[in-house]
Amino acid sequence: MTQAATVPAGTTQAIDATTPLQTWQLQSNATLNATNATTLQMTSAAGGVFNLTGSNVSAATGSGISLTNASANLDNSSVNSATGIGISAVRNVASVGGSNVILRNGSVVRGLQGGIAGNRFSVLNLRNSTVEGTGATSFGIRMLEGSLSATGSTITGGLNGVTVGTDTQVSTVIPTTIVLDATRVEGKTGSALVVGINAPNFPTVANIEVRNGSSLVSGNNTLLEVRRGASAGFLVDNSALTGNVTVASGSSANVTLQNNASLTGDLQNVTTPC
Repeated sequence: MTQAATVPAGTTQAIDATTPLQTWQLQSNATLNATNATTLQMTSAAGGVFNLTGSNVSAATGSGISLTNASANLDNSSVNSATGIGISAVRNVASVGGSNVILRNGSVVRGLQGGIAGNRFSVLNLRNSTVEGTGATSFGIRMLEGSLSATGSTITGGLNGVTVGTDTQVSTVIPTTIVLDATRVEGKTGSALVVGINAPNFPTVANIEVRNGSSLVSGNNTLLEVRRGASAGFLVDNSALTGNVTVASGSSANVTLQNNASLTGDLQNVTTPC
């Protein structure tokens, strides 16, 4: 039988390689510091913080780490979900703000359905790390009105690389912001970037920057796919991209190239600066 451990509200606990294999639940404003530890699934209530250094999280079902208005900081650590999403970073709709995820120093997050899912107000920050959806229809990262910053990292999805949609629990759309710096994004069989995964019923707005030798790789030769009811700003800076940008009728995309950037491919229904 799987052991379960709880960190009480407002307290801090440390675990290491000698700690028994178990699941972990953080109550509100609790902190778990894991160093060279191995654990099962982790979940956190509002204000909770997971600090993982040289540690591994493995979930047989559900998300590897589930955050609700909480934070996870991974340093040279890994998270894997055999059936679900690696890290779920969501919010309570009655609360202000979202969840925060930081990956650095070779951290790896994998999940069958997707690597990381962040919804409204969630902030994802990747530094020299890897995020992967391992299933055939998976996403690397899914953003619903949050922000993603990735430097020196790799994001891969079995279908699409990074997908962007709208939080369905709101009436006012907030743009999703994505900055890719020296980062590779790949959709193995689909598009590298998809904007409007739940449009047109929930219109989506995304501002995307691709900088400093970043690459976008796709199985369908589409770098950026903007679906009906969505709009995207797409800035390419000091990067050479090859592939198509496709924009559905009734949607919009504004593509800007600067600082020796290039984009070789078809641009369908795309606006470019004069």
